[in-house]
Amino acid sequence: NYLGHSITKWKIGEIAGTFIAGTPGKNGASSTQFDSPSTVALDKNGNMYIADTSNHRIQLIR
Repeated sequence: NYLGHSITKWKIGEIAGTFIAGTPGKNGASSTQFDSPSTVALDKNGNMYIADTSNHRIQLIR
């Protein structure tokens, strides 16, 4: 959620997603917050990499 500063996982057919990380509606620069996350990638081990655009970093979530 780029403007909501959080990551939510959605499965096809779900009415509500599963909250993953960030602080919904509040941007920040701490290790538990995002500022405009834009891209998510997963590796073969299930690690999630998130491009935290306005903080100029890649966050790793295991």
